[in-house]
Amino acid sequence: MERPTPIFDYDTIQPSQEALLDMFREYQAISGSTGLVTEVTGGYGVVGLPVERPQAVVSVDFCEVLRQTGRTCGEAMGIYGIEYPYAVATGLQELEIFALVRGLMNAEQVQLTENAEVILRLLQEMRTAGALVIGNTSTLPGCEVATMRFISKHYPGAFDGVNFNTGGHDPAVAKKRTKAWAIDSIMRDIDPTFQAADPAFKVFSIDDRPHHNQSFHDLFAGAVTYMPRCMGEILEPIHEANIIVDSPLQAFQMAHAAIV
Repeated sequence: MERPTPIFDYDTIQPSQEALLDMFREYQAISGSTGLVTEVTGGYGVVGLPVERPQAVVSVDFCEVLRQTGRTCGEAMGIYGIEYPYAVATGLQELEIFALVRGLMNAEQVQLTENAEVILRLLQEMRTAGALVIGNTSTLPGCEVATMRFISKHYPGAFDGVNFNTGGHDPAVAKKRTKAWAIDSIMRDIDPTFQAADPAFKVFSIDDRPHHNQSFHDLFAGAVTYMPRCMGEILEPIHEANIIVDSPLQAFQMAHAAIV
């Protein structure tokens, strides 16, 4: 029996780079933020470029760090404890899982991480102290508009930019660009003399996936990475310098202590 055609194809409403720029300008307006809004050079994202070179950069993952995508998806399936990309074990196909995630995101049903108000304050204080805070997400294509609504509603004034590590409308870009690459691209736009090999410049990454944090150690001599235990057992190799923490809040507290 053939499956019915979905009513909404979220892939087709993936916003253009120009639309992302407009959405981030609106985010800046409600946040009272400043900075010339431009695209992430060579990538798919937006950033408000500061006038002066930042003291440090904080790269923040969204899913499982700021919002409980896996938990919400698991509860929607009546299953908890299996991260949704591996939910083929439940009998659901990958495309069905992806459709569920897109539906939950766009319906604003994904749960917030615990202590979101405290995390918001920590992010704002890190920005005030001179850090550049970038949302750096590999959320599924079709979740970009929902993500911009999410930060506008729950994290005003927390971010200087958002990078979507999916490559936008060019899947080939996603295969070549890491989250660390996006931060390096942003820093080079701010300061063409920037050198990732400078150990004195600190780049903090908070991410629940080891391979994303690994990309920062591969590129930046001054990388500091925190990995919250968000979804139970960690199934990937972990870089020896990764700092494992019990919760997203603990990761933000540690980054905050290092910056402020």
